[in-house]
Amino acid sequence: MDTRYNDIRLILVIDSILACIAIFLSYQLRFNFVVPSSEAVTFLYVIPFYLLIRITLFLIYKVNRGLIRFTSVSDAQRIFLAIATGSIVFIIANIFTAFTRQFHVIPYSVIIIDVFISSFFILGFRLFIRILYSQWSASGKPQKNVIIFGAGEAGSITKKSLERETSVYYNVLAFIDDDERLSQKKLENRNIYTGKNALVDAIIKYHPEIIIISILSLPKARRHEIAEICMQYNVRLLNIPHVSKWIHGELSFNQIKPVKIEDLLERETGQWYNQNVAKIVNDKTILVTGAAGSIGSELVIQLLSLRPQKIILLDQAESALYDFEQQLLVNNTEVSYTIVLGDVRSYERMHRLFEFYRPDIVFHAAA
Repeated sequence: MDTRYNDIRLILVIDSILACIAIFLSYQLRFNFVVPSSEAVTFLYVIPFYLLIRITLFLIYKVNRGLIRFTSVSDAQRIFLAIATGSIVFIIANIFTAFTRQFHVIPYSVIIIDVFISSFFILGFRLFIRILYSQWSASGKPQKNVIIFGAGEAGSITKKSLERETSVYYNVLAFIDDDERLSQKKLENRNIYTGKNALVDAIIKYHPEIIIISILSLPKARRHEIAEICMQYNVRLLNIPHVSKWIHGELSFNQIKPVKIEDLLERETGQWYNQNVAKIVNDKTILVTGAAGSIGSELVIQLLSLRPQKIILLDQAESALYDFEQQLLVNNTEVSYTIVLGDVRSYERMHRLFEFYRPDIVFHAAA
């Protein structure tokens, strides 16, 4: 049996148990923990109907298919909609039985109380698991302290993409922003610092290893200033790509790259190639090592415009290579390319690669 389906069923069972506890507590609260015997008898018949509706709507809204450890706002919305829709069904059932048999299925006050308790229990369970997973995943992994420059939506998305990284625990210490209105506020439970010297003060206070710029429209002059500060304090400076380059609308950690020199220049950059280079590359089979890295990926993009016959993308980082492939698929390139996972230090791997593909030109961008 697939463990994924086992997880889905387990979550559904846990949600159903929590819903049963919620309706029981709702009755207790409604009647001050002294439930009349008539309501207690009715409750025994109500439970199967209540569970049937709840489980059906949980399945319709797919509340049990999300990864609990990554519960998001959209997951919370689906859960609340499933619970609210179920409560509406109970109200309709009450109205129908009131006309036909002159009694209610579930007291209206119990239905209202149940909405809040069910939502609290089911969402609280997911939040509890997410906190436990965050603590567990942080243990035993190398840790890198990070400060995110930009306390907007992109900054929040950047933090979440760092949390999904499995090989390293990226500990986001704080957010920096030039918007003074965000002073003394929090984002993702992290302090937001503003002001002219906020970045320097935060570096001195937290000693981060990495600073990530997550403002898409930050002026080049400001980027240059941030780069100067990072160089002064020996801090790595990374940058998120434009939204149009995100894979399927989501930011991946592997897309967060070092700031390029052209991002800091206050002028247009020149092209690295000319017509002679284009003639050499045109209609050739080209091998690019380190193709998923910051230099290699940019090199591949430039080479694609020169219309080679084929490009072989070689890298040892599987996830980064996959993300770059997805980026190329989004850009709908017409040039043929092949993804190859391998290490340039492996003689046998490289020997087989050269024998099979016989590249005419090699661009060595692997570190």
